[in-house]
Amino acid sequence: MKKTAIFFSAMVAGQLALAQTQIPNSNFEDWTVADNGTDSLVGWSSSNLVVMPPVHSLYKESGAYQGSFAAKVNTAPFGFVQYTTIGILVNGTGAEFSYGGGGGGANVEYVSGGGTPISVKPTELRGYYKYTTGSASDQGTARILMTRYNTSDNKRDTVSYATHTFTAQASYAPFSITLPDMLPGVTPDTITTIFSSSNPATVAPNNVFSDLVLDSLSLYKAPAPPVANFSATPVVGNTNVTPINFTDLSTNIPTTWQWTITPNNVAYQSGTSATSNNPIVKFTAAGTYTVKLKVANADGADSLTKTGYIIITDGMGVNERALLESTTLYPNPAKDKINLDARFLGAELKISDLSGRSLIYVDKVKNKTVDVSALSEGLYLVSLKQGQQTLSGKLLIRK
Repeated sequence: MKKTAIFFSAMVAGQLALAQTQIPNSNFEDWTVADNGTDSLVGWSSSNLVVMPPVHSLYKESGAYQGSFAAKVNTAPFGFVQYTTIGILVNGTGAEFSYGGGGGGANVEYVSGGGTPISVKPTELRGYYKYTTGSASDQGTARILMTRYNTSDNKRDTVSYATHTFTAQASYAPFSITLPDMLPGVTPDTITTIFSSSNPATVAPNNVFSDLVLDSLSLYKAPAPPVANFSATPVVGNTNVTPINFTDLSTNIPTTWQWTITPNNVAYQSGTSATSNNPIVKFTAAGTYTVKLKVANADGADSLTKTGYIIITDGMGVNERALLESTTLYPNPAKDKINLDARFLGAELKISDLSGRSLIYVDKVKNKTVDVSALSEGLYLVSLKQGQQTLSGKLLIRK
């Protein structure tokens, strides 16, 4: 069995795939001023919508990692008792927030909405951050949600969900959030990123100042070339009689298939071909056949070769057919043991190689299970003699 693989550059393939699918204004360069006089990030929503002056949740930060501006999400005290008030930033417009006064009351919370369209499935959200806080226990947080609308039940399916915490960091540092694939094979249509300047579960209720500064966010998709694998049923057959069903078992969703059978004495059946994912084949000549499957997708290619995988014979006598198609001897192919029907207890068993050289001989079978672990992989001749009846056939050993 032989495998070969071709991998494209991870950085190039991932970034090219997402070149047109980044979160809008994720470098935080475009700003306006809201009606209430607060900084407003174009294409994003913030809890500036619900907090009350003099507290602001979001500021345009001139000390950017790159470019002119970054986004600063702010936690600050509010009111006579200095309730801690958390800042929240969400990509997309129209996000809704609630606020019950902060601290001992209900803090700022993201309710719903926001998010932006997406047409690929990224594997990471990357960016740069700084985090300063006056509370040793405080941390900034991120929640990343990718969903797809399900028309069958008119609900949104969660394709990926991840959380992240930001600890104290005086100067810009990179961060990466892994986006787990919770629905393989399903591409999300919306991504929602929710950044909070404090963790409401751990932040002190009063007198906390914390700043989460974000810059240069980017979505990244790790390349996922297919990993080739396949099976066939059965692996022993007759010329022009037995249809062999090949099944693609490759992972990472291949989009093209190429089957190569050597020697090429084959006829594809039922409208399938050498480029079908699950072809059906009849073999036109006896022999031992090697099968190779090459699969590919946008991220790369892989191939798997199984040498001597299919064995085709010219035909069988009646007794041989009875042996292989009944429960007389099973499993076939076998690995280490074969089982015999109970009616053959006491029978003479002989297993030979194709030249007729006896390899296993049992004068009188005493157990229904026979150890064949000493046989190497290949095709063998089997005969069972019980009184005047003799059954013969072929046994395939696969390790």
